[in-house]
Amino acid sequence: MIYRKELKLRTRKRNEIYDITDEINCTIAESGIKEGIILIQSKHATTGLIVNENEPNALEDIIKHLETEAPFNKGYNHDKPELRKDCPEDEPLNCDSHIKATCYSQSSIAWSVHKGSLELGRYQRVLFQEFDGPCPRKHKTVRKYLVKILGE
Repeated sequence: MIYRKELKLRTRKRNEIYDITDEINCTIAESGIKEGIILIQSKHATTGLIVNENEPNALEDIIKHLETEAPFNKGYNHDKPELRKDCPEDEPLNCDSHIKATCYSQSSIAWSVHKGSLELGRYQRVLFQEFDGPCPRKHKTVRKYLVKILGE
């Protein structure tokens, strides 16, 4: 059996990490699949997914590190509309977000489903990383991620 669902997340800050584990487990329960594989996929170029501990101090430290490694508005070529072909008029300064998503997260993760839920370690949680939020474009105010489950 294959089950597919697109989920939405309204982000609040430019750089923030959201725990989506409970939503994923609810989706698995909806699917009725007890054993299988799940794919979780971000549908944006400036967001990503990781599996890690949801401990507030650790998450804050991760964000601080990322902001140091790829700071906002540091003269990146991507942020210079005059250097780009077909650059949208409402394009935000967001090259730092692309760097963070590329170097410090994944666009998708696959995981094991066992007994109707994610088979995670004791402290592991599925975390959605926002690097460019909340999106200022009116048609992109909500982030989306796809869940696809294959199993029985």
